[in-house]
Order: sequence, then structure tokens, then C-alpha cells
Amino acid sequence: PLPFVWCIMATFHANTPLPVAKLLLVRGLERGAPGQLAAFATWRPPRGPPGRQEPPKIDNDRRGIVELRKSDAGKALSNKRSLAEYLEINHLQCWSPETIMDMTFPQLEDSTKDGHCSMWFLKHAGMDRNEGVTVHLGSEACLAAWRSLAVEEALLYVAQREVRNPLLDREGRKFTLRIYVLVVSDVEETESCRSVNSIAVVRKEYVCRSHPEKYEVGVADAAKHIHSTLGKFEGVQGSLGSTWGSLDEAWPAIKVMLADVMSPFLPEYAKE
Repeated sequence: PLPFVWCIMATFHANTPLPVAKLLLVRGLERGAPGQLAAFATWRPPRGPPGRQEPPKIDNDRRGIVELRKSDAGKALSNKRSLAEYLEINHLQCWSPETIMDMTFPQLEDSTKDGHCSMWFLKHAGMDRNEGVTVHLGSEACLAAWRSLAVEEALLYVAQREVRNPLLDREGRKFTLRIYVLVVSDVEETESCRSVNSIAVVRKEYVCRSHPEKYEVGVADAAKHIHSTLGKFEGVQGSLGSTWGSLDEAWPAIKVMLADVMSPFLPEYAKE
């Protein structure tokens, strides 16, 4: 028998008109009234400079069975700079491209095994959807682009060497996988103790994306090396992971990678 039963309607709470809220409205959910326990609740932190945002205030009259909120622990995985630091601290650099944090990096070996010059990316650490990313032939070109930025703006960037032997599709285009992981914390409280367990759940059905143009080493072209956001760049093609011929071969390695990366994070998430 269940120890308790939640009585809820198909409702949600949100502090801003997020795209998520619009999707919920389209799918038939209604905004909940104050004091009503909703099926879903989401908060977005106030706008402000990175690192200066205050945690969103939680309205205890607008709670949900499932709550989506920004977390301090989550910052380690939501920013390219903090993610690289997190992987280094936990000795997981094998799952990350070579990352340079500031403009003082020494002269690097740019030649690859086949004699080509390495490709480097200058990336805004806090932007997504291929925004704030440029590609450069060699570390010196990348460094020059970095130094051309205003000092305050430059602090928001990192440089990354291109991953060697990138995955290509049948047409020879750069091929990326967008995999979704849900992190869930379950809180159990009694009169004498409180315990929190966190787990990461990965969805085997994911999105495969092909760049607009055929991959070419030694050519600093965004369509060949950067553009992979569906619906944003012309020529980007997408498909479901279940249609990818190498799914069964790649999936065990994908799970190993995610387990390695998420395992140190879950205890910190549970504490929060």
C-alpha cells in the first residue's frame, strides 16, 4: 500500500513565461493557483552577469511534484570552463578535448600525425547552440582572435583543440550526438532522519546531427566544423539514434562515458 497519495491536477507553476511553460500550455496543462500543488514547477534565476546571479526565490505556495530549478551543483556541468575544471579535478580529462583557460598558454604542438595543422575553437564558456564559437587553423590564429577581444569579454572564453578522428556520417560530414540525461533526487524524511538519493537516467533515444558540409581538415569553415544546431543553420540534418546503424556498437561506450562523468556529480547534487 502507498504511504500517501498526492492529489494533483494537470497544472504547473512557473515564475516567467519560459518556452517550457508554453509547451505545457499547448499540451493541455493549466497554470496552477497559489497554494495548489502542481504536477510541475519551474523557476529561472534572475538575469545578470555570469557568476553574479542570485538563486531564484522559491514560492512555497507554488510547489510541484516535479520541480525544475537551477542548482549550484549544476553549474559544474553547465559552463564550458567549469566543466573542464570539473573533469580535471576528477581526473576525467580523457572525456574532454584539450582545453586552455586563459591567453597565457605556451606554444603548442599544432601538427597532427598526418602532417596537418590542428584546428582550434575559441568558445564563449556560457553560450550554447553553437553561439560564440569560431574555428581557427592553428593555436596561434586562435590566440590572436582571443587577444583581439576586450579584456572583460576575453575572460568569458576558452580555447579547445579539435577532437582527433571526429565521428563522420556516410557522406563524410561531422556527426554529433545530442544525448539527454535526467538527474533526479528523491528525498525521504522521517522524524529522526533525512536521506537524499540522486540518480542519473539516460534516454537511449537521442538525436544525431550532421554538419552542413563535408568535413575537411585544414579548412577553418564553420559549416564544416561548428554548425550542428537543428533549425538554426541551413543544411544541418537530424535523425533519431534508433536509426543510426552503429547504435548498438556505440551505446556501451556512451554509457561508460556518462557513468564516469556523472558519478562524482551525483553526491554533490544530493547534498544540495
